[in-house]
Amino acid sequence: MLDYTPQDWLAWLQTLAEDPTVLLGLLAALSLVADSAAVIVAGLLVGQGALPLLPTLLVMPAALLAGDCAIYILGALARENTFLARYIPQARIKKLKAWLAPRAISVLALSRAIPGSRSIVYLSFGYLRLPATTFVIITGLTGAVWATVLLMLVSTAAQLFARHGTSLSLLAGVVAALLVLVPAHYCTQRNSNVAPPKL
Repeated sequence: MLDYTPQDWLAWLQTLAEDPTVLLGLLAALSLVADSAAVIVAGLLVGQGALPLLPTLLVMPAALLAGDCAIYILGALARENTFLARYIPQARIKKLKAWLAPRAISVLALSRAIPGSRSIVYLSFGYLRLPATTFVIITGLTGAVWATVLLMLVSTAAQLFARHGTSLSLLAGVVAALLVLVPAHYCTQRNSNVAPPKL
């Protein structure tokens, strides 16, 4: 039996947290379920000097794309599920696919800026078997732009306020993130005429 105390475990976790490679790996894993949150945390860590900027700028867009593709694949696999096929009306699926196909690029681009919409949109793309190439290109580009802008803004704000203490630095980074997320969400909701048909 192992004789590790809670302090030993905490010391081990702290050692892991001081390794930038481990931190980037954890952020990449977090991005699978919470993409913007992972980018914000990465920006805060860059702003605090815990992560180097360039590797973080390379890893986060790649992690977002990996998560996006995983969601698409789950949607495609769900299409093969016989249980789901019995409960999802195929006539409605055809109608939704016919509506979504010509709007694929705008829907993918907008879903990146609307918190909470990514999973349902990307699952739908996979389920409807909309072109994977278009999906990968658009989500790759929008993810790279989104991650870069958000990470740079958060890390810059955190760095500017770092001399005033960690708490103020972190608060500045979070406020900077909100300055991107709230208007992006509001604009896409207000100005979007991308609404699916009534099924």
